Amino acid sequence: MLRACLKSRPPPSRGNHSSLINIPFRTIKDHHSYAKETKQLEDKLEALKAQEGADSHDIKKMGEQVAETAQMLPNVKTRIETAMDDLEGFLGSNQENEELAASEDWKAAE
Repeated sequence: MLRACLKSRPPPSRGNHSSLINIPFRTIKDHHSYAKETKQLEDKLEALKAQEGADSHDIKKMGEQVAETAQMLPNVKTRIETAMDDLEGFLGSNQENEELAASEDWKAAE
């Protein structure tokens, strides 16, 4: 459903091509951050479980944190796919624009 909402938005205007090109890069960074955070929280949870006398409430809350962070990974993956589709569409529909094709953003996107 989120993908359908994002797909139905109007095409980007010529003025915001730079942000459209940078969206996939930022979203990939978000994915890496969530993956790293998930791993760190899982390690903390395992250490907490290994502690003698660890409070069951603390373990439960840490488990919830791990689950919430891990749930973001599929969402961010969908956002990456959508951003890449948008970028590919933008690049395809603007190949004839020499000004855009000469920009550094365009070269980075290809």
